[in-house]
Order: sequence, then C-alpha cells, then structure tokens
Amino acid sequence: MAYAGILDPMPLDVEARVIQNTRLSPDYNVITLAAPEIAAATKPGQFVMVRPGHGSDPLLRRPFSVFEIIRSGNRIEGLSLLSKRIGVTTRLLYDAVYGDVISCLGPLGRPFEPVSSPAEAWMVAGGVGLAPFATLTEALQERATKMTLFYGARTGAELFYLDWFASRDVRIVLSTDDGSSSCSATVATPSPTGSHGSRHSTSPHGIGVRAPSRPCTSSLRSVGIST
Repeated sequence: MAYAGILDPMPLDVEARVIQNTRLSPDYNVITLAAPEIAAATKPGQFVMVRPGHGSDPLLRRPFSVFEIIRSGNRIEGLSLLSKRIGVTTRLLYDAVYGDVISCLGPLGRPFEPVSSPAEAWMVAGGVGLAPFATLTEALQERATKMTLFYGARTGAELFYLDWFASRDVRIVLSTDDGSSSCSATVATPSPTGSHGSRHSTSPHGIGVRAPSRPCTSSLRSVGIST
C-alpha cells in the first residue's frame, strides 16, 4: 500500500500536558509535552499536529517537527517542539505554562532513513528547521555516522542548541544573514570552512531553508552542495 510507510504505526491523538516551557529568546521557545505514547512511536524527521487552547482560535491544528524525545532513565516521558512566535498558535505555545493542555496528534510524515558509516550525513537547517535533526542526530550517532550540520539564522542570537549537537560529534557550519556568525566548527574547536575531502557517499537532509544567506551558500558550495 502506497501510504503504509506514512501512517505506520497509526497516529495517536492525545491531550498532552505541558511539563516544561523553555524560552530561548523573545520569540523562540522549546515546549515539552507529556505525550510518551507518541514520543515512543516517533521516528527521526516525523512531526505532530498540535492545537493549544480550548476556544475557536486557532481553529485548526498546526504541524511541528518533533524536536527531542524526552527520557528519564530508560523511560520515555514525552517530546519537545521548537517554535518561533509568529502567529496565534505559536504565541499560545510561547505563553504556555506548566499544566496547560495541548491537543497533539502524531507521529505523522515519512521519516528520515538514517545512513550508516562509512556514508556521511549532511543536515541543512534554517531557523526552526533545526527541529527534526535532533532525533536524526541521535539515530546517526548510534550508527557511528559522520555528521555535518549546516545551520543558518538571521543573527547569531538565533542559533540554538549548538552545544547539544557538538556534544554528539556533529561538525557544525554556522551562517547568519547579518554576518555575525559564519564559520565551520565543532563549536568548541573552530576550523576553516571547506570540504572535508570525504570519498564516501553522503546523505543530505534539508529543512527550513527557503533562501540560504550568502555565507551559507558559500559554505554549501565548498562541500559540493548546489543552491
């Protein structure tokens, strides 16, 4: 059946309680929902449809990539979403407090297919497009796959979770529209931007990049990605 991979397993519809809401900036936040059943079924790259509040605004659910699978020891407790406040739904998510209930349907979407070493993975993200790469990074790390994250934003203040990715051996190439951050690094150990000279196959994944900035475009072209 053509759609078996998209709806396998069937999505779950739960009323998820907010267990944490971390505001990263005046616009960005990471909200954690107690939806362990959905989290346990989520594969890298999948998303959920959420609707905060109980009135008619917003009327419809909105899609959000699953950011992190939240665990306590061996127990899965929920999932998190990376959001930017730009509309009604994202404003409600930004303002949500502990105990609020958010309708959550998922997991949905065709997941990524993580590659194994000696193949390499290139992840290209802009803004909240970073979200699906946390679960993918964990899956690739289990396979000992070499990873590079090309990550861009408007300013350096909108580049988040760099330490998280660096701690998982992800090589990070940063780029901003205002030029405040433009380098190739593992965050703690900067290195010149350029090709890593791999002779192995690569698996590119790109999310949230509508029009890469000039520094990001140069970085991508230097390793053979056309933009």
